[in-house]
Amino acid sequence: MALKIVFNKRADNKLDKILDYLTKEWSLKVVNEYIENIYNTLDNLAEFPEIGLKIDEERNIRALLVTKHTRLLLQGR
Repeated sequence: MALKIVFNKRADNKLDKILDYLTKEWSLKVVNEYIENIYNTLDNLAEFPEIGLKIDEERNIRALLVTKHTRLLLQGR
């Protein structure tokens, strides 16, 4: 069974701001590629929940690279 991934409100708002910026400053192609990278990363995470670099052992926080400038931080249970 694949891992269920839930964005908290803060993460959802940040993603919206990033997408707004990309839409204003870049092309629709760039926005679509960015979204595809995020979905691919989330798909990988759902299938392999232990992937990513552990950056905080106590709070069980991992980082996954989405693009060379974007990391996805996640906290496991």
